[in-house]
Amino acid sequence: RIISYKDLKSGATIDGQSEKLTQFLLNGKPYTAKVEKTGGADNGKLATYKLTFPDAKGVSMDVEISVEGPVLTFKIKNIKDSKDFPLGSIEIPNHGIISVNSKQDGAKLASATIDGNQSKRNDEFLDINSKVAPKKESGAYVIVNTSKLAATLVNNSSYDFDKEDRLPVDNAVKLGNGRVRIVIDNKDGVGSASLSTGQWTYRAKSVNTKDKVEYSNVTSDELWTKVIITGDRNGDHKIDWQDGAIAYRDIMPIQDKAGKTPDRVAQHISFNFGSAAGEPFPRVLDNLKRVYYATDGLGQFIVLKGYASEGHDSAHPDYAHNVGIRQGGAEQMNYMVNQAEKWNAEVGVHINCQEAYPEAKTFEEAMIFKDRKGWDWIDCSYIMNHRWDIISGAFAKRISDMKKEVPGLDFIYMDVYWGDGWLSQEMARILDKNKLGITTEFPYMLEHAATWSHWSTDVKYGPDKSRGINSFIIRFIRNHEKDVFLRNPLLGHAELGDFETWQGRTDFNQFIDKVFSAALPSKFVQHFKIMKWGDHEVKLTGDVRITDEHGYREIFKDGRKVLAGATYLLPWEPAKGEKLYHWNREGGVSTWELPKDWKVKTVKLYELSHLGRKLVADLPVKDGKITIEAKPKTPYVVYQTEAPKLPAPNWGEGTPIKDPGFLDSTLANWKVEADKGVVSVVTDDHVRTALTFQPSEKPATVSQTITLKPGTYSVTAWVMVDKAGRKASLIASPEGGKTSVSWTEDSPLENTIKNSEWNRTRMQLIRTVFDVPAGKGKVTISLKADPGTSLVQFDAIRVQKSNHLAKKGFDFFQDFEHVDEGWFPFVKGPLGGVEDPRTHLSELHAPFTQKGWNGRKIDDALTGNWSLKCRRERTPGKKGDKALIYRTLPQTLRFEPGKKYEVSFDYQSAYSGEYEFVVGVGVGDKVKELQTLPLEEAHANKHVTVTIEPKKGQSIWIGMNRINSGAKHRDADLVIDNLGVKTLK
Repeated sequence: RIISYKDLKSGATIDGQSEKLTQFLLNGKPYTAKVEKTGGADNGKLATYKLTFPDAKGVSMDVEISVEGPVLTFKIKNIKDSKDFPLGSIEIPNHGIISVNSKQDGAKLASATIDGNQSKRNDEFLDINSKVAPKKESGAYVIVNTSKLAATLVNNSSYDFDKEDRLPVDNAVKLGNGRVRIVIDNKDGVGSASLSTGQWTYRAKSVNTKDKVEYSNVTSDELWTKVIITGDRNGDHKIDWQDGAIAYRDIMPIQDKAGKTPDRVAQHISFNFGSAAGEPFPRVLDNLKRVYYATDGLGQFIVLKGYASEGHDSAHPDYAHNVGIRQGGAEQMNYMVNQAEKWNAEVGVHINCQEAYPEAKTFEEAMIFKDRKGWDWIDCSYIMNHRWDIISGAFAKRISDMKKEVPGLDFIYMDVYWGDGWLSQEMARILDKNKLGITTEFPYMLEHAATWSHWSTDVKYGPDKSRGINSFIIRFIRNHEKDVFLRNPLLGHAELGDFETWQGRTDFNQFIDKVFSAALPSKFVQHFKIMKWGDHEVKLTGDVRITDEHGYREIFKDGRKVLAGATYLLPWEPAKGEKLYHWNREGGVSTWELPKDWKVKTVKLYELSHLGRKLVADLPVKDGKITIEAKPKTPYVVYQTEAPKLPAPNWGEGTPIKDPGFLDSTLANWKVEADKGVVSVVTDDHVRTALTFQPSEKPATVSQTITLKPGTYSVTAWVMVDKAGRKASLIASPEGGKTSVSWTEDSPLENTIKNSEWNRTRMQLIRTVFDVPAGKGKVTISLKADPGTSLVQFDAIRVQKSNHLAKKGFDFFQDFEHVDEGWFPFVKGPLGGVEDPRTHLSELHAPFTQKGWNGRKIDDALTGNWSLKCRRERTPGKKGDKALIYRTLPQTLRFEPGKKYEVSFDYQSAYSGEYEFVVGVGVGDKVKELQTLPLEEAHANKHVTVTIEPKKGQSIWIGMNRINSGAKHRDADLVIDNLGVKTLK
């Protein structure tokens, strides 16, 4: 026990534990300790003890108490237990390592608990007076003070339980809220508050059931508590909890070890889902460059949601060895991640250790609870046995393998994680060992380690009860290193902005608005630490002050106003002020005082856009001030002299195609053969760029010659013909080889793929396959528009290694073994509107994906390794209604009038009456079904054939309908394979 503390300068004291203690709690039960002092230091700064427990056979430990300046460290080390007494947990009840009482002037307690409910403030501020009511409680952050001193503690306390533990668990200690035990007492009219460290875990449990606890071989090296005593820390000549909060930073474990949180200004999610590969890795790299240009190099923080397998919610927990081939595979992922650093971007990946999917290569029965199903969208997941995953070393191996496969990753985003206690702390240690930062979906999970939360920063996603940690105390301490808090009118709030299809969002303008209206001011503030926080004013280090005394937020740096309401001129980097960012939400004229070290007569004002900086004017400096006239919602940057040259973007870097997304408006990398004014790059109101062919009486072609190694390749693009009748072609012409062409004269179907940057337009995929002969390598990729009155657009040209889909006897054959992206030849239909589908390419992982495992009715893979699966696709309307899940397009599968075709495929269906194959013409309200084939229940491969005879003027397509059968089948799945088309005449 620590009896008391004394400040040698002032003579002020603060208490510890006055009563002699004799017992520990071992595995939750009291045991008397036999204590022997074994050593110490002559200067009185170190004492060591040997503890044994006569009634706990084989249990012993050493305790070391040391003092360094205002910090006391209490360590338990050299712990030993035995087979007869495996030691799980250790606690010192009523240790009272710090305490205050009502006899001391100004005695108070401030405590914070962790919660994400924005309607509930999770701070307690209590006067310790003669009338205080006795109680016992716990807290995550706790500070006590008198009028002379403040004190707080940090420890590595942990409770070894699962959140859904079968053993009783005190709810008060969950989420890290048991790190500090608080005892409020009142004896003989003297109120007191004492603080003790919560339970420590020495040996983790391996099995936890109602009747039995077994222990693993995983132990902790050292258990510790640190106490710091402090006087006035913020210069306000009084002592309160805020002085203790400042001191807390001196002893707390640093969560943002790289110190990058204040520079994470442009936060975004790159999304891939359901085999669509809407954001392949080379496109991600180009987007990082676009953001760099649009923000003049502000720090980026990007989460790859769906980097593995078929995208988001596929094949978790395959963290490694399953990087999505349709997204570009491990090679292109590594290239993008390695290049990202040059563009001031941190890259992390979304992983899941809470749910496992049978198609994952790491999936095994020991990993999951077979009777507990989890998230179920494109596949059914199972709740993982998190304890097995951690104790067995399986999680550690997957993380290590991931880091080896993609060494440049900066952080992981832990999806749907609700683990707790020792398990969460051990998981965090594993991630830290692999030099991976930790971010989470829920702001209150992994609080001891996480620096960013999705639901806190994506303010329209998730429920308000999980919006962010609502604590003045925690935010005071950690505002500079965590983005897990609620919006605050003074400190601001980092906000996620998206344009890479997460939640279907594609508007780059909205993303930029989030960056400059919310994120940049918040990140400016995070470069400084809070020192004093009042009702209407916050003071921070670096001579930064925030106030709302005039009814709106104002920020001052070095006495100079840098923000007023929704307008600012912020220095960046904030401590250096090498440049100044200007934003005026409403637009207009504003005048600002320059930093004192800007000794110039004029400054240069640049407007920012996705194309980079554009010089607006040389602004005169008068009396150290400049006046800016700004457009609404438009970012600007101010330099003292000419701005440094931006790095060359090299659009399409790492791919055979230069500028595949037409982000260079000059088309410098493309050869244009067209009349003047016919061909240009058009930027729409979402800042999406497309190669555009205006109506013309002559053909127009845009081409690029690339070099490839001999082999088979595909080239894909997005294409739109705004009015039917003008031919648009994608052409691959290999030197010495056969030219390959795909074309369309119409774009009849709205793009409802949520994971497409062109959703809500009529842009759809077009694809052709070509061979590069041996000894050759030059290939010309051409985009052509024939004469016509329609407008034609192309975007996102992509060349990939591929395989021919040819099979003897068929004009077209698709076994789904080598699909470049999407569900070729099918595209998403109108079912569900613009939404993430429940259909994707399903992969074999026997026996788990196949009929018979855990009650499965049908196979996910019918032949080979891949098939096309509808996972209980949403049902339309009322009973008897139907809607189109997917269909072909003219450019993906063409049926010519006057010919007769046989279409065949294999399928399995869990139930009858849920799906039907359809042959149709038209689109939208003008769809006409020419033939339908209801699919019967089939739990083994069933082969079907349909004959099609298109008539003149008909543009035939084939597809699949979802039918509302009225039955509530959880597993109404359909899997097809081996789609073939042959000409009969």
